Amino acid sequence: MLAGDGYATAAVLSKNRFHRLFAGFGAALAVGAAKEAYDSRSGGDASWRDMTWDMVGGATGTAISWLIDRYLF
Repeated sequence: MLAGDGYATAAVLSKNRFHRLFAGFGAALAVGAAKEAYDSRSGGDASWRDMTWDMVGGATGTAISWLIDRYLF
């Protein structure tokens, strides 16, 4: 969802697909990294495994957003 929101926001601001893809993936990755940083500082369980799945989810969400943009708009 975060990747889609980032992609959609960038779509309003830029016609460049690279910027849209970067914004979508970057939004998802930034939130995932912030959550892991919070976990490491607050005594939670920060995990590279969680970060890896954040990247997979960000890539998937960005790809779905790109497909919707490409075929519907």
